[in-house]
Amino acid sequence: MNYNTYFILNYSYDSWLYKKRLLEFLIENYEELAKIPSFPKFVEIKDKIKKPMKSKSVIHSLKIEYFASTLHITEALFALLWGFQKDINKLWVNLFEYRLGNDLAPYVEEVIKGNKFSDDDINFLFYGNANLSEIKKRDPKAYKKMKESIETIKLYLPDLAKWFIQHKKFYNSYKHGLRFIRGDISPIVVPDEFSEWFKNGDMESIIFPEEDKNGLKPKITLLRYDKVKRIYKINYKLIWNMFYTLRQLYKIQKGEKLGSIAVNMFDKKEIEDLFFLMEVKAKVTFKDKD
Repeated sequence: MNYNTYFILNYSYDSWLYKKRLLEFLIENYEELAKIPSFPKFVEIKDKIKKPMKSKSVIHSLKIEYFASTLHITEALFALLWGFQKDINKLWVNLFEYRLGNDLAPYVEEVIKGNKFSDDDINFLFYGNANLSEIKKRDPKAYKKMKESIETIKLYLPDLAKWFIQHKKFYNSYKHGLRFIRGDISPIVVPDEFSEWFKNGDMESIIFPEEDKNGLKPKITLLRYDKVKRIYKINYKLIWNMFYTLRQLYKIQKGEKLGSIAVNMFDKKEIEDLFFLMEVKAKVTFKDKD
């Protein structure tokens, strides 16, 4: 067995799932977990006095971690797409040596965001070059689902690329020194049309500086946990498809007889309103705390 086959057969895509489920469990059950005596307690120091950290502050930080993890799995998905199309027989080496700026960024911009994938490309990447003509003869309903799934993926990937590019500065600031602040740390003033995203005066958001011709200004990115959960889930299912189908093809090449192969299918309802309002593009100002 060569090194590339070994990588394909042993790539730990389930690591993405473990991280997803663990963060979701903490976020969605933190207040109950915090009541358990043995559960870790977090404190913050204010005016030289240690005080228990509010649950919502911890949850806010966990949601930032989830947001960053979704960008991380998005980069992984894009890198795999690039590696599969560059040379699937050298996938492991190419993935190990690629650089986000020099190799992946042009591919994301030109191919993924530019919507350059054909139906055959999507079939190759996510369905192991399934024989669509044979499926159409054998099971017209399955063929219809497959065609809808391919079309859905073609619609999803360009929007995902736009979302990734839009948040690339935050992603870099997260990876290199946590150069941002939580939206609940410093109260901010935004126009009334964004007030629906506030809860008790706080917004679940990330704030970091962005420079324009007038100098630095605060930029707000909404965490939108409900949306980001869906993005993470779809990305994981796409990565799962990429490796699972290859592993089944490997078994067939080794002489194993397999029945029908169950893979993830997608429909347009899954991606509906998915990338709506992630960023507040408005003038924001900080106000002094009382």
